[in-house]
Amino acid sequence: MSLVSNLMKWAGWALVALFSLLIAWMSLDYLHLAAEDLRVIPNPPSEEWALRLHALGGLIALAVGPWQFIGLVRRRAPIIHKTLGYIYLAGVTLGVVGASVLAQTPQGVGANRFAFGMLAVIWTISTAQALRFALAKNFDAHRRWMMRSFALTFAAVTLRLGMMLLPQAGFGGDDAYTIVAWASWTINLVLVEWVLLPATSRSGA
Repeated sequence: MSLVSNLMKWAGWALVALFSLLIAWMSLDYLHLAAEDLRVIPNPPSEEWALRLHALGGLIALAVGPWQFIGLVRRRAPIIHKTLGYIYLAGVTLGVVGASVLAQTPQGVGANRFAFGMLAVIWTISTAQALRFALAKNFDAHRRWMMRSFALTFAAVTLRLGMMLLPQAGFGGDDAYTIVAWASWTINLVLVEWVLLPATSRSGA
């Protein structure tokens, strides 16, 4: 790998890690603020626990995920890599449980509800596949499925970026939210599949 390619790779990782940690830090609000002070108010209020659970799981996965892609950690400290992997798995599990409950509430309706429901399903499948291949010691396949899983975790970042940028393009309110509900994870997944295409073409995975 050329020096330029290596620098671009690390710059990309640093950018992803920075945004992941920033959104994870912002998500801490959902753990300690009163329900009426949250950016998203649970509806009905009885589902407040699901919102907080989803936030907790998401911030754990966001905070841990980027470090799993550092080859030096995988090679020199496999125990740390494995431990962080199980912490990431726990975060995704909590996030999916919370999201599944929230998708059934009155504010989770129509296209948005279907989009986030699909995200929860694919997030679960990709993470489960990553775990399956890790246990089978098929680490190439494990890495590919972890990239897919984290692309879906990173939807928490792209959703917030979309909600900031779309109003500048003339979209607002429900229209903007419906767009980002789909785009926040489908774009991430398409980009990862594009990155993985040469590897998957060679291996057939």
